[in-house]
Amino acid sequence: MGTTSLKKFFCIVTLLSVFLVVIHGFVTFSYMKAAIQTPNVTRSHINGFDRPGDGRHIMENKTTKLIKSNVTSNQSRVPNIVHYIWYYDSKMEFRFHNLMSLLSSYRIVKAEKILIWHDAVPHGKFWDEARAKVPVIQLMYRRAPTSIYGNQITAPEHRSDVVRLEAIIQYGGVYFDFDVIALKSLDPLRMYEVTLGSESNVALANGVILAEPQAKFLKIWHSQYKTFNHAEWGAHSVLLPYKLWRQHPEMIHVEWDTLTRPNWPIEERSWIHDEGKILNWRTKYTLHLCYRFYKKDHTAEDIKRLNSTMGQVFRYVYYGSPDMLT
Repeated sequence: MGTTSLKKFFCIVTLLSVFLVVIHGFVTFSYMKAAIQTPNVTRSHINGFDRPGDGRHIMENKTTKLIKSNVTSNQSRVPNIVHYIWYYDSKMEFRFHNLMSLLSSYRIVKAEKILIWHDAVPHGKFWDEARAKVPVIQLMYRRAPTSIYGNQITAPEHRSDVVRLEAIIQYGGVYFDFDVIALKSLDPLRMYEVTLGSESNVALANGVILAEPQAKFLKIWHSQYKTFNHAEWGAHSVLLPYKLWRQHPEMIHVEWDTLTRPNWPIEERSWIHDEGKILNWRTKYTLHLCYRFYKKDHTAEDIKRLNSTMGQVFRYVYYGSPDMLT
């Protein structure tokens, strides 16, 4: 090969090399730019709870953008976010009292975001009404956990117990069971790192939880699920937080009468369910309806003349006044 041919050959090789370097650099830059500018909204990990194989679960968010809460008060530690969990059979329709709970979070608590953790989207006419009247709902997909720290979880209630802890640890905010009705602003309680109400004289309820993100008390509570046994019904959900409160009273504020009392014992829940018995509910932050013990479903029409504490509270949330209507 002559000198001229060799020069042409090396020139072509050099040009090809430069071209390949440019292409590689462009691809790398595009990939890095996308990684920086595009948030990962399909998975969100709980700090300290995302290692595989130890029962710690990953939050899966396939339907929403990343969540931000604008807390306006310098004294508020708890974000104004309300969490719910919907782990029910897909045939279960969203019911009127569930709608009342969502409306109370939006109208009374004035939640900035209402996050509904679910493995199947709620449905039914009352769900359609909720979507129309509560614009701050965000659906947060997460498979119901089946184990924690290697311990099997079988009951939907226990699965919900775990998810509510992990959601509040990650985001902070307020957790409500779907039969809890907010009655007044929770702002006075948002200055505390964690707030729970009483279940009984020897138990703290987990149907209402307020906490700042990464609250130490909730992390300790969660870590104790290493001894979870699904046969012991309330051991980790209500008895354990009471025990931890006795050990760490500086970490938690307890409302003994204003969050979750009256409760499920018949002599207490009769003040919620029974017609003709009216509780002074205006002194309370929330009312837990204990709806699993109540065998009726209501509508916006029949609550107009419902002569019970539940009737008053439903009218207050739905119509803006507890007074009976014609």
